[in-house]
Amino acid sequence: MAEVHVGKGGGGKRRRAVVIPPMKAGLRIALALIGAVITAAVAFFVMLPALNFRAPEFYGYLLIVVGSFVVLLYLFSNAGKQAEFMPWVRRTVSPAIAIALVIALFFGAAWVFSSPFFLAQRYHNIMEVRELTFAEEIDEVDFALLPKIDEAAARVIAQATLGELIDDVLSQFELSRNSTQIVYNGRPVRIFPLAYINVIRWIENTRDGLPGFVMVYMDTQESEFHFLEQSVRFTDEEHFFRHLERHLRFRFPTYLLGTASFEIDDERNPYWVVPRMDRTVGLIGGEDVIGVLLVNAVTGEINEYALEDVPEWVDRVYNAQLLRMQFNWFGLYGEGFWNSILAQRGVRQATPDYNYLIQRNDVYMYSGVSAAGGGEDSIIGFLLVNQRTRDAHFYQIPGAAETFARNAAQGAVQAHGWRATHPLLINVSGHATYFMALKDNNNIVQGFAMTNVQQFNLINVWAESLDVAIERYIAALSAHNLDVAPETGDALAPNMTSGAIASIHQVAIDGTTNLLIRLQGDSAYYRMAVTNSNVYLALLTVGDVITITSAMDAQLVGNVIPASSIALGAVVLEPPVEDYAYNGNDDAISNDDAQPEE
Repeated sequence: MAEVHVGKGGGGKRRRAVVIPPMKAGLRIALALIGAVITAAVAFFVMLPALNFRAPEFYGYLLIVVGSFVVLLYLFSNAGKQAEFMPWVRRTVSPAIAIALVIALFFGAAWVFSSPFFLAQRYHNIMEVRELTFAEEIDEVDFALLPKIDEAAARVIAQATLGELIDDVLSQFELSRNSTQIVYNGRPVRIFPLAYINVIRWIENTRDGLPGFVMVYMDTQESEFHFLEQSVRFTDEEHFFRHLERHLRFRFPTYLLGTASFEIDDERNPYWVVPRMDRTVGLIGGEDVIGVLLVNAVTGEINEYALEDVPEWVDRVYNAQLLRMQFNWFGLYGEGFWNSILAQRGVRQATPDYNYLIQRNDVYMYSGVSAAGGGEDSIIGFLLVNQRTRDAHFYQIPGAAETFARNAAQGAVQAHGWRATHPLLINVSGHATYFMALKDNNNIVQGFAMTNVQQFNLINVWAESLDVAIERYIAALSAHNLDVAPETGDALAPNMTSGAIASIHQVAIDGTTNLLIRLQGDSAYYRMAVTNSNVYLALLTVGDVITITSAMDAQLVGNVIPASSIALGAVVLEPPVEDYAYNGNDDAISNDDAQPEE
């Protein structure tokens, strides 16, 4: 049935549509309103938006609710089949459409007037950055506590530890997709919570919860599964009301929440550290942390802390992405918005990658810093930010960018096909140094590389053992007239023992052939892996006079000491430092046996 129009018809006046309401129009409106309320409840349960005008997702949530009323009224009125009801539908939903337009316009205005275009200086002031001297402020590296692996390698170790457990654990649970690197008892540790393998396993085990978590020690590559007396019941991979964010949202419906981190206290009790956020510039700009919620992962108990009252065992209040974003605001807008685009005086930006540095029992996020217009392979310094306090420092050290150092290390071992981890920034005798583990395709560490940040084209060494890599790096520093503090040289000095071989044995350890050698007059055995670069060690026999090198702090395991190199007389059987030195050319390395990178 067509619309009915009334009017004089011949006078040229506009005809007015007759509004014909459907039967029981009031009931249809009520049903649409009830449907919108149900939509609001379901959308809130699924989307978990903060009911706060400072939360951008709140505006999308409101538009969904208002839009659901319009759609439902159209459906309940049957206007799709009976066109005569469309004028009534349009008139009835016009207030809702007007509300939706107001919401969209309000959000658009809030976004514009909260942007750096109008408030650049306020963005710049969110983070305070102090410029300090690297050699004076960054502690000399302690290689015994230095993380030797990255997250991917740690996950392989954690998975192997989980695989050693009884079938009741292995068949029901898997490692969570999330993990957290923290400091535990002064050591770098990565914590892996568990997750249910699938929904069926969740149904079978949710009443009992998750039995524990895996701890991987990043310095020694050891790991352990920690069983809890009471199981973990609240995680970010749970369902329904044990889901971490839903558990928090129903308790604090108006709070803006940041990214949760899984941590443990000094007694290994598991907690979720959840930053409470706010928008500090305009209405919706300038995201920042204003407090912390600690959620007991076992009981679900929530405690709220002001920033100054956060317990000392908490390592991650500010996540790395937020810190990088705030530093970029600091570096971009110090001289105003237009300067960040046109003149770019003093503009600085964090490089795309980042890593973590342990400093005085705290975890720091660090990233290289590049200047506006600078090349991708160079930096002007480093940013270090304490993830608990946001104490931010800039160190002016021009040199190679992290990606360049990583590519150089991989180029030196391209014959092996190894990949370098993201560089870790360390202080070796006052020299800023990139430290990288070299991994195979299975994320197993096969060697280590060290590159001088400033003399990257001259000092870039690697070795299959850490001790040898350290020795070569110290030797390279000295060879290029770079000072090495006496205490550093002493701390890294090798322990050398000479003598005739009294006995020698070959044993297989994790699929690799190892030599166990005992010298005449010595009760201890020295262990050395046979690799491609030292395969000729397998030719040693009883009576050969050799010199064995081991680290000064090498630990005796049973009656066996790990060796870093073995020499016949004064000849070192592993290639010398210069054979592994990167010469500054991306297409070649100075080792004659290596092939150019494809």
